Amino acid sequence: VCRNCRKITSKNRARCSQCKACPPEVKMVHRQMGGFVVQQQEQVPSKERCKDETTALTAVIEKGMDSGSELKFERMGEQTPGQIPGDVILVLDQEPHKQFSRNGNDLKTTVHIPLKE
Repeated sequence: VCRNCRKITSKNRARCSQCKACPPEVKMVHRQMGGFVVQQQEQVPSKERCKDETTALTAVIEKGMDSGSELKFERMGEQTPGQIPGDVILVLDQEPHKQFSRNGNDLKTTVHIPLKE
């Protein structure tokens, strides 16, 4: 959601030319049907302007982090008008190693040592 494009003036016209209309918003409406009041969802055009921005997220993966560990980037998800942006959750998946296997915080390997050594 572009905050600067709520009112387009001659000063911000160039910057707001990249912004497009946001997707329609969902509003709750009360309607009377018969003798009852019904609550319905209705899509209405958004008054806001939106622009697509890419953001680079930097994840710090510490030594010994286990497979299935989660890194959370709060409020870095897609933003829509009138809603709080969601979280981006990165789940680690460990690839198997040729020589070592992991058991908790321990690494295991099998080494054949001849008796002469």
